[in-house]
Amino acid sequence: MPIGLALYILGHSVAGWSLIAVYAQYQRRVLGAMTLPVILLSLAIFEWTIFYAVEIAVPYPELKIIAHHLKYIGMVFLPVPGLLFVIAYIDPTKSLTHRQLLLLCVVPALTLIIIFTNSLHHLMWTKLEVITASGLTVVAEQRGIWDAVQGIYAYAVYALILRCILLHLRKVAAVVQYKYSILLVAFLFPGLASLNLTFQWSPLDFTPFALTVAGMSVAWNLFSYRLIDLAPLARNIVTESMKDGMIVLDADGKVFSINPVARAILGGSDTTLIGQSYDKVLFDLMQRGASAGGYAHESSGVIHTLVQGEMRYLELRVSMLHEEGPEPVGRVVVIRDITRHQEAETRLKAALEGEKELNALRAHFVSIVSHEFRTPMSIIQTATEMLMRYRDRMPADVATAKFATITSQIALMNALIDDVLSLDRLQTGALKFSPEVMYAVDMVRGLVDEIRQDEGVASRIEFDPTNVDVKLSLDKQLIRLVVRNLVSNALKYSPDDEPVTVKLDIVDESLRLQVIDRGIGIPESDQARLFDVFYRAANVGDVPGSGLGLMIVKQAVDLHGGKTHFTSSAGGGTTFSVLLPLTASPGEAPTEALA
Repeated sequence: MPIGLALYILGHSVAGWSLIAVYAQYQRRVLGAMTLPVILLSLAIFEWTIFYAVEIAVPYPELKIIAHHLKYIGMVFLPVPGLLFVIAYIDPTKSLTHRQLLLLCVVPALTLIIIFTNSLHHLMWTKLEVITASGLTVVAEQRGIWDAVQGIYAYAVYALILRCILLHLRKVAAVVQYKYSILLVAFLFPGLASLNLTFQWSPLDFTPFALTVAGMSVAWNLFSYRLIDLAPLARNIVTESMKDGMIVLDADGKVFSINPVARAILGGSDTTLIGQSYDKVLFDLMQRGASAGGYAHESSGVIHTLVQGEMRYLELRVSMLHEEGPEPVGRVVVIRDITRHQEAETRLKAALEGEKELNALRAHFVSIVSHEFRTPMSIIQTATEMLMRYRDRMPADVATAKFATITSQIALMNALIDDVLSLDRLQTGALKFSPEVMYAVDMVRGLVDEIRQDEGVASRIEFDPTNVDVKLSLDKQLIRLVVRNLVSNALKYSPDDEPVTVKLDIVDESLRLQVIDRGIGIPESDQARLFDVFYRAANVGDVPGSGLGLMIVKQAVDLHGGKTHFTSSAGGGTTFSVLLPLTASPGEAPTEALA
């Protein structure tokens, strides 16, 4: 082959691939993910071809060897951008991961290191010599073991590229099979040409010449096969299949185009919607429901409206369409259904508020418990220290009083622990609701007698039972919590000389249990939150308590299907009433008064 012809062909190849790289950069917005692979592929072929031309053209053997080494930079890395190009060409949404890309570059990187250090180990070539073949002076190679490794790698990637093209060629519609056939030829021709050098049929490398044909095929695909002209068609397909609604408006604000999702949202057809003023379309949409957010013609907003019989949250996002001048030629409105997002946001806010409330309750609980434990423990510690130091000199009645103080403070702590455990067992379901049919008056009388056994309270509790005993389905353990907490509160917040009355009667098919005191009462400002966990009225002062008792009462009564309410005023005493539904007729029970 005359050297002039060889350089002419290689020169055209260099120019062609340079043009492809420049064109890819210029059309990067259209080519998208394919831009970088096209540029890298063009640069690799450019580098390989131009240094092979230098190897052929220069007369000095030393320069031929240098050019021979340098051409391998493009040669060994060519499979990488080749594979990236095919993947992006077939499906722009797919790409190799960073890890896959690094693994793909391992062999080429090692090959370059071995090439430029070959004089130390001769793994790539055992011998290089300048020879003349077919009228061209080139560098002939006697190959080493690593050349085989590089060859296996290159042909493996090449086979993968061909497989990807062939598999995709079978799937695509007939109308676009031609462009994939062109792509197949573009890669197949250089591969066949490289077999000459691989099997050493000739010292000449025909691959750069074949890459000229490949460049023409790729250029034909990009320029002549109207890939860019297919972009509007692709955009139409995307618009028609997208999940969001899209409305295109002209410069006058009238509907120019509308996709199926937008038609379904607006409830019309092309005939009824196209040509309408967008203001009217938006007004009709907003008339179906209450607006949930602001809206501006050039921005976005959220509306809450009726869509196909369901209330939905719709986000409207408006973008201006510009050509060369500053004035917009139209607008694009994207309508997105964000109902799930809005509902999830609402749930998240509710959960956040619940978490804040829970944290506040937790802090309040820690504060109350630490305070309620600290006080009795301090009293117990003081009494214990006095007994330890002065027991031998302390009168018997004083020592007895100290022991009584210790006992009473321990009882306070036990009561607090019982309240916390009872509430936890109620809320977690560990305390099972196990009702039994029993005589209500007898049971309540027994509970009142239990409380009367506490020191100093027997004479303060009055029991006023109904004159008609009834059978009820009651859980005795839960009713014990109700009676003990209500009576305990009444005793705590009443003067020591004032009685507390436990009264039973029948009201509206229910047994009413009332606990009446003449104590400090409950301020009106505290009454709404009285059944909240850990809540205590502002006027309790230093009276010990956890703020859990009434919550326990309410949950225990709720499990019975009953109701709890109270009447009170600050300084005027309090009456708590518990209504429990009857499960047996009053006539079935004894009618004599039970005093």
